[in-house]
Parts: sequence; structure tokens; C-alpha cells
Amino acid sequence: MSYAIMPYAVRMDDLRSMIGSRDRRLLDGLLTHYADELADIDGLRDNVGLGGDEVTSAQTALRQMIMGEEYDQRIGFVYGYCFKLLCRVLKGTSTLGNDGWWSMRFGWFGMVHEELKNAGVDFDPTSLIFSGTPFGLPSTDFPCIGHTTPDEMRGLLESLGPLGPDSVGDPDAWTAIRQIREWLEICLGTERDLVCFYH
Repeated sequence: MSYAIMPYAVRMDDLRSMIGSRDRRLLDGLLTHYADELADIDGLRDNVGLGGDEVTSAQTALRQMIMGEEYDQRIGFVYGYCFKLLCRVLKGTSTLGNDGWWSMRFGWFGMVHEELKNAGVDFDPTSLIFSGTPFGLPSTDFPCIGHTTPDEMRGLLESLGPLGPDSVGDPDAWTAIRQIREWLEICLGTERDLVCFYH
């Protein structure tokens, strides 16, 4: 089975103002406009044997996130997908291109990492998806979630900057590396953080 990285350029301060805001109007709008997406998340919950009224639904998880309520630690993945929904619908968020990281197996990270090492760059691309959920959300193994701050991006961009297609032996790996660099440039140029989901 293949997966993908879904990267977003996000203003974290704006996202932070949503989570725990206790904004009932915001919550009602999200529940109304994204009912189908929340139902899809519930389908994933049912698939792992955690369905039923005794387990928090996606609608309830989203309400807890917006209203600052206690989380159900058993279903971190539901909060992870709800967090992705918030990133996606937040005004000012940019969905970034991911053709170099689409329809991939997890081993692709290792291949790109090896190419980077051979080019003299000490960067493991799994760090883009394994730094965890921000804002105190329950941890989740899947979707994998990573958050890269502007300060972290500046150092990474400096190390990736000198690389060119001749620096990397595998053309597909070069496409993937170039795309990471593009994500960093876009985020820094628009004063946003990079949030990546892998599933």
C-alpha cells in the first residue's frame, strides 16, 4: 500500500486562535460545512474496532478541540485527522505540491535520506512527519504529523540550498529534495509554518 505527504503552509497563530477558542459560532460552522469529512473520519474509527457510542466521534473530538475540553487519549488518530481538517480549511493556508512525495512507500524516506547523506547533507526527511501534534493534542501514530517552525526551516534551507540535480544520483530523489526546498521557500516567504501529514 502506498501513502503520501500532505504539506501545508499554515499560520500557526491563526490555528492557535481556533483551538481552545470556545467559539461556538466557529464550531457550528465547521460541524455544518464539513459533516461529510467528519463522517469519513468516523469510518476510519470504526475500521480499527473503536466504533460505538462509547468512543468519541469526530464531531465530538472537533468540539473538544474548539471548546477546550478534555481529550479522549484512546483515539489520537481522530484528533490528528480533525487537526488536518482545521489546517486545510483555515483561511490563508496554502496546500503545497507533493508530486515527489505521492503514492510512496515508507522506504522512500530512507532512499531520499541516503541520497542526502551522499550529497553531504545531514537531514532525515522523516523529521518532517514525526515531530508530533502541536497544541497538546493526543499523540497519534497515524496519520503521522510533523510541524517545522521558521527557525528550523532557515537552517534546513541553508543546508539544502547548494544542492542541484548533479548532487543527487537518483532523479526521483532529486525531485523529492527539490520539493522540500520549495516548501521551505514558500513557507518562509509567506511567514508560515510547515505542517506535514503522512497517511
